[in-house]
Amino acid sequence: MAGSNAVALVPLSRLSTTRSFMMRAVWKSLARYGAVVPLILNLRTLALAFALLNL
Repeated sequence: MAGSNAVALVPLSRLSTTRSFMMRAVWKSLARYGAVVPLILNLRTLALAFALLNL
């Protein structure tokens, strides 16, 4: 049991580091396109509200 847990922990830690690296890249691009992001978020929320209304 202990050995399998250790094996499972290694890819998880690698995954988390990869995810943090990806998030860092995402935040950099967000800072670069800071004016576009709120518009996209508003459009997405509007689309969600529209879809919910059509249900």
